[in-house]
Amino acid sequence: MGDAEMSIGRFSRLTGLTVKALRHYDAEGLLHPATVDPQTGYRRYEPAQVETGQTIRTLRDFDVPLETVRKFTEAAMWRAQRTLHRLRNLLDDEGGITVTQTTPPTMEADEHRQLGVDLFNGTWTLMEKPDRTPDDDLRMLAMTYASAYHWSQAGVGPEHAARGEWQISRVHTVLGQGESALFHGLASLRLCEEHGIGDWDLAFAHEAVARAYRTLGDGDRCAAEVTIAERLGAAIADPESRELLEQDLATLRP
Repeated sequence: MGDAEMSIGRFSRLTGLTVKALRHYDAEGLLHPATVDPQTGYRRYEPAQVETGQTIRTLRDFDVPLETVRKFTEAAMWRAQRTLHRLRNLLDDEGGITVTQTTPPTMEADEHRQLGVDLFNGTWTLMEKPDRTPDDDLRMLAMTYASAYHWSQAGVGPEHAARGEWQISRVHTVLGQGESALFHGLASLRLCEEHGIGDWDLAFAHEAVARAYRTLGDGDRCAAEVTIAERLGAAIADPESRELLEQDLATLRP
């Protein structure tokens, strides 16, 4: 047993996770103790695991599903192992130490894609929540950025990147953050223009820019973008998408 290892009780206090929760996460394969005494069954943890435990507690406080937490912590572990790999290589270069590094776990493209979908939908659920709290706002913002990130890792086309930027822009308008909303709305528009993305994606990109200008109090620019979005919306092939755009634009007209 390492000298730095701590009891489950101390680890519980440092992470905010109950002893019962720690046993459950061990059984679920989410957070294993560093060592388990074969005779007493006592669990002990390493200091390096505290950050992972705190992250799990934070995500669960936000009601993030357990499977999503698992994938998030696996990704975090991968990043940590990459950092450790670099440090070990540095030691090897300077001190002649040879270290064998195991292959880190990776997430498959379909796993990134599913997380992108789940987080995108979860963001909408929070945006539509009538009694949203300040903590909900923080969670909503984190989820929309996380959704865009996972889509970027899923190997899909630029359309999803444009839609991710569009939703990030919408969240910032909901939070009254006009400059950030404009930044991401223009990013959505730029992606559409650079990759020749038209139809409803392009129309909604202009809607995002219009909403950002309204949040900033610039009525003239908002109206100009609404006019462009209306013109583009008339050519949208899918009637349901046209109707959704019209509903959104109606909230931007005087």
